[in-house]
Amino acid sequence: MNILINAHPYLYVSILSSFKSLNKDFSEISLQLVDNYNYEAINIKADPQNTYYFFGNGAFNNYGRIKVFSELMAVGIKPQAFFHFTSMVHDPAKVAIGSAVYSNVIIEENSSIGFNTIIAPNVIISKNVTIGNNCFIGPNSIIEEGVSIESNSYITSSCKINEKIKIGKDVVIRDSKVISESIITGTIIDSSIGDFVQIIR
Repeated sequence: MNILINAHPYLYVSILSSFKSLNKDFSEISLQLVDNYNYEAINIKADPQNTYYFFGNGAFNNYGRIKVFSELMAVGIKPQAFFHFTSMVHDPAKVAIGSAVYSNVIIEENSSIGFNTIIAPNVIISKNVTIGNNCFIGPNSIIEEGVSIESNSYITSSCKINEKIKIGKDVVIRDSKVISESIITGTIIDSSIGDFVQIIR
């Protein structure tokens, strides 16, 4: 049985429609909200006969989603990567456990997506792109060839990141624009966006 574990997930209706379109049997576990960012998952018991999928809201990228993912792993649940039936992942490309690839996404050759990362609808990820763990790539974004995005980073919707740009870990980009040079505290200085930076405009 496919078990869908949800913590206020991003576009959950789209997830359900994908499972139904593929005629997959599934049941759901809805996690209870403990506070503004945290859900409780430690009471879930792993069943080796089940296949688990975990879905959490991208807005909780550095909070509840990471916490719940860690709790699931601690009790022996390794959530499978989810691919919407309209998405296209070229071979060879890698998508790690617990990640979700939504509708109409294209992931080209030799790209790599870390664990517990959300790729929202209509995203294009070009060749040789590396995206780390616990990231969120917003809808309608374009990630060009050779881009590197480190773990725990959040990219807003309709953002374009030009080729070979490097984005450090824990970066938040909420300004929908073309990223062609590195930006640190809002200043364009070189070809990298440093660690622990928030770009909010």
